[in-house]
Amino acid sequence: MALTGVVLLLLRSSHPLSGATTLIVSLGLPRAPWEMAMLMTGVLLLTVVGWAINRTLGAPMLVWSARS
Repeated sequence: MALTGVVLLLLRSSHPLSGATTLIVSLGLPRAPWEMAMLMTGVLLLTVVGWAINRTLGAPMLVWSARS
């Protein structure tokens, strides 16, 4: 996955690396409710931190909202 990420960076591709499912399955599927809660907490934490870093560095981001 790291090699794929480097190639995508070199090609200036905007397509994100899709390795999350591979990692979840290879590390073992969540079997208990607390394991799924921990997984969702990690996803939320990474999303918030990534958003904050992008905003701080001024990276262009799409903002999605419901149209009224």
